[in-house]
Amino acid sequence: MPAKKEINLLPKAPWEKGWLGGLIHWGLAAGRPLLIFTELIVIGSFLWRFSLDRQLSDLHESIKRNQTVIESYGDFEARFKQTQQQLQLIKTSFTQTLPAANILEAISQFTPVEAVYDAIIISGAGINLEGSVLSETGLSTLLTGAQSNQLFSSITLDSVASATTQSPKISFKMSLTLTKQP
Repeated sequence: MPAKKEINLLPKAPWEKGWLGGLIHWGLAAGRPLLIFTELIVIGSFLWRFSLDRQLSDLHESIKRNQTVIESYGDFEARFKQTQQQLQLIKTSFTQTLPAANILEAISQFTPVEAVYDAIIISGAGINLEGSVLSETGLSTLLTGAQSNQLFSSITLDSVASATTQSPKISFKMSLTLTKQP
């Protein structure tokens, strides 16, 4: 087979034969794939941008959904904290309260039968008793019983109102100071 000969009807210009012509020829030959590669990268990044936009919009929707859920738990959290504070107050009050049952039992042990209490006030400072007895012996028994009880450190008789013809009762007000909590 004979070798193919190329016939070029357009002769090369003199500048095409020089270094500038070679550079332009190389730029056109090697630049085409480089340009196509760059365009593919641009198109790929453009398509990737659509994917990222979709992910961003999904993320915003998820944040809004979770935000409403968290906001709905805000009221629950406030009620939970309030309940915890109330439980702490109850726990503190149980550990620091005076044992009223023990105090009332001690008072009932030294109270004579003829004594009637109008008010028994138990506080951290002490106990205040208001009431009446039918006789001076009853009042004396009450005072002696209170003084002999180990639960109280001091007994103060605040007021005594004597019996009258209309009311045979002797009214009294007494303050008792606790020595220690039983």
